[in-house]
Amino acid sequence: MKRWKRGMAAALAALMLLSAAPITALADELEQTPPVPDTGIQTVDPAEEVTYSIGIMDVTVGYDEERALKAQKEAEEWYMLFEDDGSFAIPLGFFGETVEFPYTMEFLCGGETVRRTLASKDDAQEVGGHVFSLLLTDEGPEQDPASGPDPESERTGLAFQVGGQVFPAVPAADQGSDTFSILPVPEKYCSVNLYGIFGEELKHVTALSYTDNGQLKSITGYWKIADSTDSPALFDASSPIDLSPYAGRSYVRLEIIDNGGDPLKTDGVTRYIVTIYLLSENYCRQLLKAAMKVVPDAGNAIVSTVYDGQNPDEDAKCIILSGNANQFNFKSFTVQTPNVDGAHGDKALLKLALNDHDSPFGEASGPNSNYSALFSNLRFDVYVGTFKTAEEAEAAANPPAVDSNQPSLGGEAAGEPAAPAGKITDQVTGGGYDMKKNERQYFTAVFKRGSSGDPIYVYNFSAQVDLRYVSSFSPENLDAKMYTEDGSTELSGGGGYRDTDYYRFYFQALDKEAYLKAKTKLVIKPKAGITGNTNGTFSVYKGAVSEASLSAAEKITEGWDAATNTLTVTDNFAVWSTAPIYTFVYEYQAGTDSAAATKRCFVPFSAIVTPDSVGLYADTVTMMRAGAGDALDHPLQSNPSYGQYDSGTYVYRFYSANPADFEKAQLRIKLGSYLVKKMTEDGGTLSAYKGIASSAKDLKDENKLPDTCWTEDGAGDNVSKTLTVEDKFGDADNPGVYTIVYQYERAVLKADGAIETVPAHNFLHIRAEIKPYTVRPALGSHQLYKPTTTAYYSPVTENYKVDGSTYIFTTAYPNPAGGEDGKYCAYFEVSGVSPSWTYTATEYDKQKAELAQTFIAKAAVGDHKFTASEMEALSADNNIKDKLFASPSGQNSAGCPIDFSGAGKVITIQDVYGNLSYFTIKTEAGTEHAPILSSDTYFQITGASKEKTTGSSSGYASYIMKPADDSYYDQFKYQTVLLLDENTGPVSGAIYPTFWTAPKVRAFASHNSEAGTEVHSGQNEMSFDNSGKPSTYSSAAESGTHLRNYWVTFVTQHTGGAKLFVNGATNAAPTHKDEETGMPTRVLYLDADHGYHHDIFFANIGDAEMTDLKVELSDDAQNVALDDYWTIGTVKTLAAFTSTKKTTNYGELSNVSKIRLVPAKDEKGNYKTGEISGTLTITGGGETVVIKLTGEAAKPKIITDTLPDAVKYVHYSAMIQTDNMSDDTITFRTGTGWPIPGNADVGLKQNGEIYGVPDVPGTYTFSVAAYSGETKLDEKTYTLTIVENGHTTVWNSTDVAYDVSVAIPNENGSSTIGSMNHVDSKKGLNQFANSDMVFESEGPFAEFIEIELDGVKLTEGTDYTKEEGSTRITLKTQTLKSRSAGTHTLSAEFRVGGDKDSVMHRASQNYILDTNGQTSGGNTGSGSTGGGNTGGGSTSGGNTGGGSTSGGNTGGANSGSTSGQTPIAPATPFTDVPDNSWFYSDVAWAYQNGFMIGVSETAFEPHSAIGQGTIVTVLARMGNVDLSRYSNEQYGYITPGQWYSNAAVWATQTGLLPDYTVFLETGAISRGNMAIMLVKYLRSRGFDTSVPTPPAVFSDADLMSQDEYNSFQVLYHYGIFLGVGDMYMDPLGITSRCEFSALIHRLHTVLNQK
Repeated sequence: MKRWKRGMAAALAALMLLSAAPITALADELEQTPPVPDTGIQTVDPAEEVTYSIGIMDVTVGYDEERALKAQKEAEEWYMLFEDDGSFAIPLGFFGETVEFPYTMEFLCGGETVRRTLASKDDAQEVGGHVFSLLLTDEGPEQDPASGPDPESERTGLAFQVGGQVFPAVPAADQGSDTFSILPVPEKYCSVNLYGIFGEELKHVTALSYTDNGQLKSITGYWKIADSTDSPALFDASSPIDLSPYAGRSYVRLEIIDNGGDPLKTDGVTRYIVTIYLLSENYCRQLLKAAMKVVPDAGNAIVSTVYDGQNPDEDAKCIILSGNANQFNFKSFTVQTPNVDGAHGDKALLKLALNDHDSPFGEASGPNSNYSALFSNLRFDVYVGTFKTAEEAEAAANPPAVDSNQPSLGGEAAGEPAAPAGKITDQVTGGGYDMKKNERQYFTAVFKRGSSGDPIYVYNFSAQVDLRYVSSFSPENLDAKMYTEDGSTELSGGGGYRDTDYYRFYFQALDKEAYLKAKTKLVIKPKAGITGNTNGTFSVYKGAVSEASLSAAEKITEGWDAATNTLTVTDNFAVWSTAPIYTFVYEYQAGTDSAAATKRCFVPFSAIVTPDSVGLYADTVTMMRAGAGDALDHPLQSNPSYGQYDSGTYVYRFYSANPADFEKAQLRIKLGSYLVKKMTEDGGTLSAYKGIASSAKDLKDENKLPDTCWTEDGAGDNVSKTLTVEDKFGDADNPGVYTIVYQYERAVLKADGAIETVPAHNFLHIRAEIKPYTVRPALGSHQLYKPTTTAYYSPVTENYKVDGSTYIFTTAYPNPAGGEDGKYCAYFEVSGVSPSWTYTATEYDKQKAELAQTFIAKAAVGDHKFTASEMEALSADNNIKDKLFASPSGQNSAGCPIDFSGAGKVITIQDVYGNLSYFTIKTEAGTEHAPILSSDTYFQITGASKEKTTGSSSGYASYIMKPADDSYYDQFKYQTVLLLDENTGPVSGAIYPTFWTAPKVRAFASHNSEAGTEVHSGQNEMSFDNSGKPSTYSSAAESGTHLRNYWVTFVTQHTGGAKLFVNGATNAAPTHKDEETGMPTRVLYLDADHGYHHDIFFANIGDAEMTDLKVELSDDAQNVALDDYWTIGTVKTLAAFTSTKKTTNYGELSNVSKIRLVPAKDEKGNYKTGEISGTLTITGGGETVVIKLTGEAAKPKIITDTLPDAVKYVHYSAMIQTDNMSDDTITFRTGTGWPIPGNADVGLKQNGEIYGVPDVPGTYTFSVAAYSGETKLDEKTYTLTIVENGHTTVWNSTDVAYDVSVAIPNENGSSTIGSMNHVDSKKGLNQFANSDMVFESEGPFAEFIEIELDGVKLTEGTDYTKEEGSTRITLKTQTLKSRSAGTHTLSAEFRVGGDKDSVMHRASQNYILDTNGQTSGGNTGSGSTGGGNTGGGSTSGGNTGGGSTSGGNTGGANSGSTSGQTPIAPATPFTDVPDNSWFYSDVAWAYQNGFMIGVSETAFEPHSAIGQGTIVTVLARMGNVDLSRYSNEQYGYITPGQWYSNAAVWATQTGLLPDYTVFLETGAISRGNMAIMLVKYLRSRGFDTSVPTPPAVFSDADLMSQDEYNSFQVLYHYGIFLGVGDMYMDPLGITSRCEFSALIHRLHTVLNQK
């Protein structure tokens, strides 16, 4: 096993100590897992995962390595991996616990629970296609450590004490933890079980150690969570370890060092890596079992079932409701009953008890077996309501009011004061608590230890009397069996199918003749698993019965066993026309508090007994070369019996390039031994015919193949038969087709009752074809590839077309000209090869490559077509076959770079038979995309060699400073190497540095301030003087624009005593020194992204021990402090630098350590924030190093407090900023309040810019969140005021230096800004009588982005043209006049440098129209809705319509009116949308309007689930959103160039996605999240999205988040979401494409009603 896999198995093994069958594992034993015994088990297709249970543990075994790693790290579940052969060995008995055989275990596979019993330790059982065996050992402790001092053989030296109980740690396997001390001290791996210890009790965990005589004593040291970057915490007898934050997890792993509180101490110190197994939240929430007792009123005739609580799994259904794990996790005990009629006095009494009926803790015999005592004194109190703490629950328990209607339940002793009204412990543990009504009630359980103990655990749960109908009773719920009349033999079969009016079960007869008259016995009964109400009764009626015919139907009593609900009928089931029909009826009571109703389910069924006939099928079908008998290729068909089924014929295709094979080949059809045996037993005959025969009349003698074509192989029951035919199979118009016929006698019942045998036939049709191998470019992805030095190639072409025999590619590079930069790799393949489901992609590539090697002889490239003689003379150096027929993603991908520019190049390919194929490939220049070049600048120093070397290993012994030991490693790329010459000690003279880089990276080095020169690993000499000065290494990425500097320092042993080296100080780079003092500086980022700490590596690099270490922080230091652990305490010693070899697994060297700086804390213990200042002084070896500290404490915060006002119809930009001082990228996401109502065009870019053109004035509140990666840093709420577009307000919105120099006048010639003279030196230039008018800004022409009119983007070329001057925009007068009478706003956007992400500037003005526009709006849109490509005017439309009455395809604001809109014909091109389907009209509407266009020209895929891509694209189309403005936006989680990309960016920026989420490219979206997005869209369109009053009552409201609940309320109110029935909204379900077409149809109707 892999190391981490061993570790997890060992941890699992230790966890099992307290289960009914304890489990643990040792590393060595798991490393040498014995092979699974050969049991002869026949496995089915293996399941993806299987879960087995032992005690409280559920262990899942599967194939997901990522999940296994996550399970090991986060301890949220137990997940392990199958072996390569699909088997798994379950570890048992590693600690001497008894494992008794036979041993029974439970497994969960495919939703079903199965039990398997292992008879012995060598036994194995199959579950889900996997073989499970046991991994046992007989070794164990000699005595129970709980009974006294731990035996020497099991002693770890560590124990824990909790509440007076001592828990010894036991050995465990090495689990590969990263330890926190970098000094080498001995390590011990161990585990301890703290089951039964609750969260409050885990606050005080005392670590103990054993003395030499086995006595316990408290220890002092440091601890932290394993593998975390947290600073270790000091513990001792008075300051115990607090594990309460980890309560509820299955386990937690700690690292403990018993160093007495001194981090540099190594003598007598042990590092423990201990796995502590805890009481998981899952089990904590099952501490109670519940039962419900229904007590009917005396006057109520309904008889109710009494639930006694003995079997809570059946008496009360448990449902875990969703909720915040840190607040309320509701556990629902739901009881099902026919009726609880409050009006008649019925009662539903809830009873609770500790869930100890099947305690998983039991009486374990192994170590730490004293857990039953910990549970024996556990008790609980129950309160009405939900509370976070016991104190809240007790405070809310008010004194009771007298309730004369509440009967005594025997829970209180006479004379004692009544319990508070909110406290119902005595009721639920006595006679029961009356639930009163059919509604969910919520409770809080508080658990305590002993009668007077403090609360140790609190959790919330709910209970409800659930009145549900039966949701499922169908033929699948029936178990049908058929026997011979005497019941002695069971017939095979039992499956069936739905006939017209009933379900028919099929069985196979034993006697092929007598069965026609013989009677058989049908035994049928309901299976378990009816959902919903389970308290009804079954009965059976003759015939197919329904509710309408029930009263007249005949009820069956004979053969009916009411106790088991089993019907036994003996009859003749052989004749279809007379086989009896019956109906199962399930009848039950259901209702409300006021009334009960009778409900019924009907399942009509019949059965038929038929003869067991022989079905023909081919075992294998192969094609051989005629005469020689060599097998032809059958590419990628691991099962040659698999043929494509085509209209009753199995088609097999084979491939060849040999002309002789197309004239004649040999077909072999093999029938397997099982089939041959059945035919022999049946007594029929086998024959074969040329051509298709489907009936007896088609069997012509002239077509029959001679018997000599059949051969037999094998003996006894293993005889197979093979049909061999030589024929011409290469004729595409006349392929080889054959029919194999099995003829037998079939018994038939005549009208007079006599049985007659008649001939019968079964037919197998096989067509065999030989197809020619051909050569083609491997253009599945339509790509050429850029040559690289790696095995994986990057595609670089963006377009592809074929012109005759020429393949033309448009490259993603602007210049495809010759030279290295213009060369590309093309790849070819042999056609006829298609992947089989049994092959992986890698295997497929391998098969294609092998085929090419055998079929292709030569390939050449040139300016012309090579002749056969030229190919014959082609040299090996010019034969590019191997390079052309590699795979761009395979292992042999060297490729053949070719310049395809200009006229292109001709590739000539010759196969082994001399056939020539020609392909011309040429490239055309791309114009919009920059080269796709890597920006990776990775560089890692690996050591140094004594001489030139081509490898990366060092000739000198080296130690590389670890990234975790110094924050400057990642922050400023400091890499430090400690070198030794193992032969002479210190290194001197020249060295040859070795390093790794990313592919295509060029490395440059500068030593002693020299000019940088390009270097290669192990090839360039460096003068080494041991000065400690860093060398500058620069790594230049392939892109040519990305460069990263690294500071690399080599140091070796100093002779003559101790020598202090402080990384980043001794070797400080010039840029990291104070300009005034020359003092080294450290820039500290003490925030969440950097783990709130900063580490400084230091070492003794002298040849003698250092004994005078000291560290001090200056008194004037601000916002920074020394860490309690990583510092220098009473021990001030570091060993001499004599070796680079580690002496322990995870410690480093004895001469190295580190200092950690952390944020200072205020008097409340909170981190201080702000700028860091002060100095750090480190002393050692007689030297003093002083470091100046700067930087920022605590995580970055948003520092923008307010937003400037926005103006209606004027471009708006406001940048949200943080105080981030690191080079980490901060991104922003929309929070609450988005989208801004009615302002769908205003959004938030990921760089923090709030941008857009507002449409609706008002005051709006929303929040913005800052993120680093997926870590949320800060969130702030803002209020944005959008003011009206008054003349002065709009004019003053123009930015300085972007003034309007020529403005548009009002229609009457006046101006909205007074005199036009100061903005139009050519008075009278702009007049509405002209065809065009000029709008000119002083803003630079290169910065112009767009111009909008009334919030609608104008189209260049249609609405305006532009030219340089300053920025001169010539506007079409008809565009300006197309709006209605009144004020209109023009706004132009500019961006510095023309970059859409740079600073925005604007120029804006108003103008006034006196009359309504009467002309077409072209592409700009107009009228009441206007917009983009929506058309306009009062009478005509654009592409999709606009205005109040105009049409286009969809119409505008009043879409659906008869004026200006032609009704949509209900027609679609989709073949999978039947015209009689319920969704036909909705799909047709969506298609005709261009909202949903299908997945292809003829396919809509109505039942496929939709994802966010479909939603945002459709909503953008419905809103006529101009998506072109989002085309250049880049988000890491949105792939550019996809059909949904622009819409995804639009939805992200405008806040249409659920709050704080990012766009998901793949996977279906839940109905709940879709509801949130639709409501956000309504809000963006200005609709009221507040929750209506009173709200609707949803049946599954408890499954919804608050946002989902609010959204469903709004959509239900508007009639958009109608639910799935019975007020169920199904928030967790998905939506199909046809359902979505109906939703958007209703949404569109609502939008047009406004």
